[in-house]
Amino acid sequence: IGAVNTIINKDGKLYGDNTDFLGLSTLIMHLGLEFNGKKVLILGSGGTSKTALAVVKKHGCKEVFRVSRNGTGDCITYDEAKVNHSDADVIINTTPCGMFPKIGEAPVELSDYPKLSGVVDAVYNPLRSKLICDAKKQGITAEGGLYMLVAQAVYAAEKFVDQKVDKKKIDANKVKNNVKNIMKDNGIDEKNGALLNAGTCVKLGYAVSSSEHGKKIGVGHDGTKKSSVMHL
Repeated sequence: IGAVNTIINKDGKLYGDNTDFLGLSTLIMHLGLEFNGKKVLILGSGGTSKTALAVVKKHGCKEVFRVSRNGTGDCITYDEAKVNHSDADVIINTTPCGMFPKIGEAPVELSDYPKLSGVVDAVYNPLRSKLICDAKKQGITAEGGLYMLVAQAVYAAEKFVDQKVDKKKIDANKVKNNVKNIMKDNGIDEKNGALLNAGTCVKLGYAVSSSEHGKKIGVGHDGTKKSSVMHL
């Protein structure tokens, strides 16, 4: 793959692994997306794009192109993708475009790709990126990155503790519903991508960043304030 996201210390020796591969594969199976014989566009040129490339090849795609702004290396540009590959069947976004705080942005206009049957976005903050919302409005099977995030964490836990973890733990909907309920209880509008406040973070039990009086803070599992970690 050429990218590592998990490092395990075994008897003083470090080993690198990539649980994003299994996370994305699990998301694809969860969605029921078919890649065999399909044309796929992977947006981005970073480590996650390399993982996505390996995953879609394993799932039997016919053609796959990585897309970047400059089209360097083995990538094509966004203009080239639009002109020459408007018949793409699946788009996978591995760029941060659309992530908080720029939640109103999307890396491509889906109307330029009328044959799309699936859209996957690695962005998990907000829960639904503009790209995913646009896809769902057009009746395209689509999912954001939360499921992939939860799945890869389960596989990473297996590596860390060196034992199998019940795959039923891969329940992104439970995490998503917990977030939504807590936001609702605290009068936070999920559609506007509002941040969780410190009290809500503690209730949720996750180490997340939030905005308190305009200042970014973080909250650990013990409720203590920490440096910025992530937003939901």
